[in-house]
Amino acid sequence: MKKIALSLSLILLVSLSFTSCQDENKKDEPEVEELQKKFNEKMKETIAIHDEVMPKMTKINLLLTNLEKESAKLPEDEYNEAMGLLQESHEEMMSWMKKFSNYFDSKEVNSGISIEDIDELKAKNEMLNSFKESAEEMQKNMNRNIENAQELFDRFQ
Repeated sequence: MKKIALSLSLILLVSLSFTSCQDENKKDEPEVEELQKKFNEKMKETIAIHDEVMPKMTKINLLLTNLEKESAKLPEDEYNEAMGLLQESHEEMMSWMKKFSNYFDSKEVNSGISIEDIDELKAKNEMLNSFKESAEEMQKNMNRNIENAQELFDRFQ
């Protein structure tokens, strides 16, 4: 009889624990959904920046080639600065993409995030915010460096 009572008590305890966990998870559902939505929106914004900047890598390579060909006509200090900044922009983009791919997989980029753990979602959102900020900075630097190099090239044509 004691074994039966003990067994029933144990079953009841396990059932209550399971139900409690389910209730806790249900309480977290709206927050999980909101964090997933924020992540997916921020991912789209971040990838849009990447997609706007990526084709400019070709422009950087073209400017590096053109400036090198015309280096004899250009003031050495301006030439060196323009070349260095273009190479820096190129490296910044390559480094950003490599780091980004270490933190986010193609499913998260293309289909959205499916993680339901709140702490993990918060961490992923924070990391994505950081990557978006660095993408915006990279975009600004790249545009400025391309514009300056193009102006230098155009002045001596």
